[in-house]
Amino acid sequence: MFRKQIIKNYISGNHPDFIIGHSSSMFIKPTLVVMLLLFVLYGIFSVVDYYIDSPYLLWIFVVFGVLLLIKYTIDFLNFYLDCLVISPAGMTLFMREGVFEYKTDYFEWHVIETISHTQNSFRDKLFDK
Repeated sequence: MFRKQIIKNYISGNHPDFIIGHSSSMFIKPTLVVMLLLFVLYGIFSVVDYYIDSPYLLWIFVVFGVLLLIKYTIDFLNFYLDCLVISPAGMTLFMREGVFEYKTDYFEWHVIETISHTQNSFRDKLFDK
């Protein structure tokens, strides 16, 4: 629902019938990496805090953690909003490439010659995706 509302703002034309995005399993690895980095950052903070007594040390590590979360959020949204929009007039490939940058490629139905599809994993075959 969130993706559909945002995509409507960027794509003009007919109301989209389908919006096909990345599989949700694609978000597992980046999420686990960020969680691991946050735990490592906390571990480094615990060790450094034991040896250095500074009132600003906590805020320095908090800033690093917040910056890491902001970067993760931007990367997550860029990946989440990449999609293929299918409408009665044609198909639009929407790719978000930064905070304020995006790219759209529009294909009308009469121009498309071939559409191929490959199931990527066993899970896709199991759920007929």
